[in-house]
Amino acid sequence: MRIRRSRTAVVIGVAILSLMGTPATHTHAAPIEPAPLPARGVDRVLLVNQARITKVSERILKAAEALPGDSGFAGSSTDQARSRLTLYWHGKVPAGVRSAADSDPGVQVTVVPAAFSLKTLKKAQQAVADQNPPGKRVNGLPSIVSAAPAVDGSGLEVEVETVKGLTTPGSPVRAKERFRTVTGEVPVTVTETTRPTFARHNGQAYGGAQYFVYGGTCSQGFSLWAWGSWSYMLTAGHCGTDGSWAYPPQGSTPYAHVVQRDVNHDTALLMPSHGSSQSHFRNQIWWGGPDEHSLRANVTGVAPPVSSNDLVCPSGGFSGSYCDVLVGNPNTFIDMENPLPPYQMIRIWDVATVIAFHGYNPVWGQGDSGGPVVTYDGNPAGNVAAVGTIISSYGELSPCRGFFYRTCMNRGVYARLDRFLARNPSFQLRTW
Repeated sequence: MRIRRSRTAVVIGVAILSLMGTPATHTHAAPIEPAPLPARGVDRVLLVNQARITKVSERILKAAEALPGDSGFAGSSTDQARSRLTLYWHGKVPAGVRSAADSDPGVQVTVVPAAFSLKTLKKAQQAVADQNPPGKRVNGLPSIVSAAPAVDGSGLEVEVETVKGLTTPGSPVRAKERFRTVTGEVPVTVTETTRPTFARHNGQAYGGAQYFVYGGTCSQGFSLWAWGSWSYMLTAGHCGTDGSWAYPPQGSTPYAHVVQRDVNHDTALLMPSHGSSQSHFRNQIWWGGPDEHSLRANVTGVAPPVSSNDLVCPSGGFSGSYCDVLVGNPNTFIDMENPLPPYQMIRIWDVATVIAFHGYNPVWGQGDSGGPVVTYDGNPAGNVAAVGTIISSYGELSPCRGFFYRTCMNRGVYARLDRFLARNPSFQLRTW
């Protein structure tokens, strides 16, 4: 490993993805057994390289977690083309971490000194959150849109809302001064953005399937077991309130209803309605275009925590499956306007931001909310690892893939599955 100095900047912002209005009127072909999956949007070699890098990254994280106190880990970033992992570390790198970093000679690990550890930056993130309630203009300053530790450990990155007639050129400077009153020695970078909005829009047994609920349409995420026998489907919390019925795009008979909605993490579960099998939901997700679901991908487990610049593959019901989405920052919170009761600004924790691999492409769009986000190493077996569920999009408008009569953008946000399972130990990802 070699040491060098480096700084990076991550810009964060957001918009929610449920599609309001009438559901789609197409049907899916009967699924066939898993087969080689197309790596849409990127060279399959990049995905294979990333899978190898991820194994090294996972060993590093396990070595860091085994250390007492604050290990010094600040963040990491993947370079698939060069089979390289950049590791940002505060202080001396422990021997166990160095050993893990050297575990694969085919993966180059570069250690870059970080000003602060992730643990320290998360305390600063929490302090800013405590000082600034969701949607509130404290002392007349712009309200927060998002806040996250910088991936390179350099400080805290905060986005504030731009409001015509209320935001002045000096607003970011004054906001930065206020944030620094609670972050102490941790520097704060402040940028402006517009307020994000949510997004909602078939065999209902699989992740990536569309469903109709509460006047809009959304996508299903991952099948879960609860208490060893009951089958549930994870989706987005802004799609429906507890007790709302979920319907197929065609037909008037509900097949499930919404339970255990968590507003502050934007998650909810679909529970099969009376008469449905306890194992109604399956351990697979649709793979392909939104109206060409001839392939299914086996979900074989929960992916290790992602690094900045990792490639992930969403499979939203309206956009379909593709793998040209890059992780921006995996440790963000966002503030968004809740489209369902209670109608108010809410703070959503444990989310990650993404950006299009090709900047002009969309990451996802309306109707994809709740859909699965996975990692895929280009394997021929039709297997993927679960990462999270789609929440929203933001950034620049981009022509949609799949269905075109909706809004799609080149950046987005998803809820992290590993964090959901840590908060809900009674549930486990269904892999069989």
